[in-house]
Amino acid sequence: MYTIALIAFRESLEMFLILVPLIAYLAKVNRKDLAKYIYWGSSTGLLLSIVLGALLHDYSQSLAGYSKNLFEGSILLIVAGLILYNLVIIGSKKGKSIANIEEDYNVSINAYSLFILAFLTVFRESLEIIMFGLPLFDIGALNIGISLLLGVFVSSAITIVIYRTTLKLNIGILFSIITLVLIFIGSLMFGEGIAELMAIEDETVIGAGRIVYAVPCMYFFIKNVTKSYIKKKK
Repeated sequence: MYTIALIAFRESLEMFLILVPLIAYLAKVNRKDLAKYIYWGSSTGLLLSIVLGALLHDYSQSLAGYSKNLFEGSILLIVAGLILYNLVIIGSKKGKSIANIEEDYNVSINAYSLFILAFLTVFRESLEIIMFGLPLFDIGALNIGISLLLGVFVSSAITIVIYRTTLKLNIGILFSIITLVLIFIGSLMFGEGIAELMAIEDETVIGAGRIVYAVPCMYFFIKNVTKSYIKKKK
């Protein structure tokens, strides 16, 4: 339950850090009429990710034997891969002030580009939440729903407080703590995913998988943190 809440918090915070300043920017340049395309794009992305998640869940329920092991193992490895992706590809984007986020996106102010940006942002982040949730679906739909709402509520509250009070808060420390927790979760999922694919319950294999995953993840994490620290000192 706490894992889902943490993932929901992290991914929804990323969404808000992109979309909230963009909506505020439209108001600042007297183009509030275009904000509806951000809402439409966000809603479409969320709906499509939910539909895709439901299809994946129904498909997993229809499987049996090794096919089920193969599917569940693949999902666990994909989820672990998403954490590594965040570390390697978008780790360098963390630690910026929410008030300056809009400067990092060269967005043409028209209905199409705003819709696409909102759609892709929400679809990607929502799909990541769903992918993380699939291996944990056995905790029950109610617990998952509560966890999702809790994570989204906390991230939205933090975003509103920061943006409304114009605080230039560096969120790098927050994301670093969350990333360390996710590396731990990802290593567990990677080890279990390998075991599922091999259809065995060998603690040695699971432990080796966790180490193989955790070592490069920690390397990239330390590399990103060090690079960010050096950049601040210049």
